[in-house]
Amino acid sequence: MKIYYSHCSTAGVFVKLSLVKAYCLPVLIYCIGALNLPVTKIKDLGVCWNDCFRKLFGYKRYESFKEVQYLCGELSFDLIYELQRWKFLSAAHKLCDRLSCLYNLHSHTVNELKLKFGDTDSIGRMKQLVHNYFGRLFE
Repeated sequence: MKIYYSHCSTAGVFVKLSLVKAYCLPVLIYCIGALNLPVTKIKDLGVCWNDCFRKLFGYKRYESFKEVQYLCGELSFDLIYELQRWKFLSAAHKLCDRLSCLYNLHSHTVNELKLKFGDTDSIGRMKQLVHNYFGRLFE
């Protein structure tokens, strides 16, 4: 991160945010939907994601900025993880019979996610439902 910030110190906050989303977020979420992570690991990765926002917007570690994330069109990391998990398990079910056994093992997870966010099989709609859920947290 130090090298990244030294090369774009004069860039605007939203330019830096675009760079973080383009280069850092994919590293954090690579294949994450296929993993059944414990809550502690999700929180650890969430700290990494939150630290990017803290650095960009000048927040201290004790300050909450979930609403800033929402207003920037971003999700909190726990919701990113749930979205990736939902996408992976739904796609695995459609892919082939061999992966259907994996889907059946985790079908309760998919059902829980559908109850939490809404019932859909469309990948694009999943992201919209998760964003809507995140927005309702601030109403």
